[in-house]
Amino acid sequence: MDDSRLKNEDFTFEKQSEYLDTLYKELMENGWKMPDIDNADIYQMLRIMNDKKKSKTKRVGKNDSLIGAITGKDPRQSS
Repeated sequence: MDDSRLKNEDFTFEKQSEYLDTLYKELMENGWKMPDIDNADIYQMLRIMNDKKKSKTKRVGKNDSLIGAITGKDPRQSS
């Protein structure tokens, strides 16, 4: 795992609490109930977070349009 982007302040209680709040909020928006989250296996949570991270990651090549990668429509292509 590459953790070179993490800084010391990412491990403070406040930052970890913020990350956990975000996780709960996103899971609840996706239909999870609070007891389900509280009782979930830690490995299941790590798998869910890892899958979510992979699903949002999109690599843009050097010749690709960044706007096209975000919107799905390359403005350089004529309609």
